[in-house]
Amino acid sequence: NSELEAAARKAPRWLFFGLSSVHRKQAEYLGITLSHLFDALGESTDTGLVVHLANFDENWVFQTRDWLRNGFEDEVQANRLHVIHAPERLYPPKEQIMKNTKYGDP
Repeated sequence: NSELEAAARKAPRWLFFGLSSVHRKQAEYLGITLSHLFDALGESTDTGLVVHLANFDENWVFQTRDWLRNGFEDEVQANRLHVIHAPERLYPPKEQIMKNTKYGDP
């Protein structure tokens, strides 16, 4: 949203940590991970998190984005949490990735 982007430009951060998440059938760890990270970072206004939703299922991406926006509303409004997503067309072919992936995650 353009208002949040404008606010982020007015109050730059010193350090951002990045992490990625994909949909897992067994369990979702993103919420608990973000909660722990924000607890560890405390109320610092110099730091933030960028989450890359690295899944090709755009329904999951949109649902997760909305869930994060609502569940971490304070962090989003304070420009401490940003969510990004790269479309599938920007990735190499899946077959190439599977050859180089230790755990075989799709």
